[in-house]
Amino acid sequence: MPRHVIKISISRTLWRDDLMTLTEEAAKVSEIAYVMDAYRDAAEAVLDG
Repeated sequence: MPRHVIKISISRTLWRDDLMTLTEEAAKVSEIAYVMDAYRDAAEAVLDG
């Protein structure tokens, strides 16, 4: 057992919008946003001014 143990408590509920997939295939199967598309609309809005 390691000498230093870090305990983390998550008291927040995770929603589907909090998740992203790392592959397009996983996105198709899970219907969770692909990391490259997750915030595309917001990024394009910023770039378009």
